[in-house]
Amino acid sequence: MSYTTAQTDQLEALRHAHCGLWKFWWVPRVVGGALWCAGLRADHKVVLQARSAAELDRAVTTWEGAR
Repeated sequence: MSYTTAQTDQLEALRHAHCGLWKFWWVPRVVGGALWCAGLRADHKVVLQARSAAELDRAVTTWEGAR
């Protein structure tokens, strides 16, 4: 998978913001742009998906606040 500089920077920002508790990646799609994903390292069953890095950041923050 080839990352652009912007996507790499966004992945690093997500990793830094959430202290390594989550794995972050993106999946390129033919239609609709990239799908951004996060998986909780402590529980492989928890996976979040979003249409942008910002939306994924909000989803992770919301999930962490609900715990």
